[in-house]
Amino acid sequence: MSRVNARIDEHTEARIAWLTEVTGQSVSHVLREGVARYHAEVQARQAGPRRLLALAGQGDSGRDDVASDVKRHLAQALDTKLGRAPGGAAPPRP
Repeated sequence: MSRVNARIDEHTEARIAWLTEVTGQSVSHVLREGVARYHAEVQARQAGPRRLLALAGQGDSGRDDVASDVKRHLAQALDTKLGRAPGGAAPPRP
């Protein structure tokens, strides 16, 4: 194991002290656990877009113009989803 020397503010120091008191764990354990959880959170956020990009081009829609007309297809899909008339006009309110 290696040592880390870090500067922390009083608020962070108080949080660490509270965690060690409540959990009965050492400062080292609390910090290792905190870093592990933060790492997992950031890694999950980074993996999300990569997973979506991996799906690009994985299906066959039966259409041959999707890549060349992507903006038009996206606009049509959004219009349908949002209940708008083609071209982006919102439907009249009752």
